[in-house]
Amino acid sequence: MDTYLFLKKFLQEMDEKFSYGWWDENNICHKETMENFHELYRTSSLEQAAKNHVGSCIEQSLYQREYFTYHNLPTKLYTLVSKKTGGTDADFRIHCFTLVFKDNLVYHFEHASAQRKGVYIYPNKERCFAKLRYQYDFDVTSDTNIYEIDSVPTGLSLQEFKQYVEKKPLQKQLYII
Repeated sequence: MDTYLFLKKFLQEMDEKFSYGWWDENNICHKETMENFHELYRTSSLEQAAKNHVGSCIEQSLYQREYFTYHNLPTKLYTLVSKKTGGTDADFRIHCFTLVFKDNLVYHFEHASAQRKGVYIYPNKERCFAKLRYQYDFDVTSDTNIYEIDSVPTGLSLQEFKQYVEKKPLQKQLYII
């Protein structure tokens, strides 16, 4: 099957079976809301996300990677961290996403972000990074970086996850869209 069609079919399956949500420090699930996310969020395991069909962009990216790997699609996880220049330590955005590398193309699979949900095709990952960097910047005074990650420890707060990610390899980025 064509890679794009395969990914679109999986996107539809995720729409039917998987919800945006997250677990807090008391193991309470919050669905379809970002209220108190920065303060209360804790990373959960792939098993918990798969069992409950709920996850933030972090857990959904892990789930997608497992699914694509099972179907022999070369896949990597990335995390974008956008910090407002001159802001406080809490002034940041974070977004995890999955890229599939097939047929000399890069496919960005996006399910967690309702506004950006879809399958996007790029000639290379740097072009994809440039587009995502632009979409997730606070404004022109943001410092936005993208890191490749291979795993996500369970139980981290969002701040701890950001610190974990920032120790990973920084990805080369183009600044032209």
